[in-house]
Amino acid sequence: MPAKTPNAVVNKLNADLVRIPRVPDMRVHLESLGFDVLGTTPEEFAAFTRADITKWARELKAAGIKPQ
Repeated sequence: MPAKTPNAVVNKLNADLVRIPRVPDMRVHLESLGFDVLGTTPEEFAAFTRADITKWARELKAAGIKPQ
């Protein structure tokens, strides 16, 4: 979503996205495709994303790969 999406919209979409994988058949299907089914808050997802960006930036730098 765009950075300035209203919190009400973010929270509604998050509630739906957390609910869907709780449907047993959907969870089994997603896991069979290799997904890790998590239900997080928007804040937890943002923190995960920031940590992942930091991790991969460090890995790319260590490998000598430069952004274009």
